Amino acid sequence: MVERNRIIACDGAADAAGIQPGMRPSLARSLLPTVHVLPREPLRETALLEALACWAGTYTPRICIVPQRGLLLEIGACLSLFGGYAALCTKILEGIRAQGYQPCHAAAPIAQAALWLALAGEDGVRVNRKTLPTTLDQLHLGALVSELPGDCVTRLASFGIHTLGAARALPSAALTRRIGVAATQQIAKAYGEMPDAQPEFVFPEQFCF
Repeated sequence: MVERNRIIACDGAADAAGIQPGMRPSLARSLLPTVHVLPREPLRETALLEALACWAGTYTPRICIVPQRGLLLEIGACLSLFGGYAALCTKILEGIRAQGYQPCHAAAPIAQAALWLALAGEDGVRVNRKTLPTTLDQLHLGALVSELPGDCVTRLASFGIHTLGAARALPSAALTRRIGVAATQQIAKAYGEMPDAQPEFVFPEQFCF
């Protein structure tokens, strides 16, 4: 799947051929000439996420839709109702798979961090505030090309910077100069250095089955 002329998601065959998120379609085709590149379909994705959000209300009333990205579920207050984290995750993942989807999930005390870990393919990872910075530092920027504004991933790559940790190792002023204020703030939110307010999903007044 392609967004802004960059690969953002791959199936098993593409992954086996060495195609990775962040690549340009032309490079992907050189690695796998038979690759079928599909553009994103925002309207269909929005409808899907809204339907899944309604379904996820079975497990938590606090849900956020991140357009064209995924769902954020606040589960801290619900763990005891479902037998703990492992049991709750199993129920949610099995329910999503039963609907024909293949979920990729992550858990973190910061919403932005959980989203980025899942989008980067860190399926099943669970971090706390102590392990969060180290785990995020290892993420490849190419996996977050759809998350960071502009062409900041390309700009950082031109300086030999390919991971979040390497980007954060730059002095704050130098990083902002290279990628802009918006991207710098996004990174700060993921690390819990800035507030990360997320609008909550409003359930419909009626459900039709």
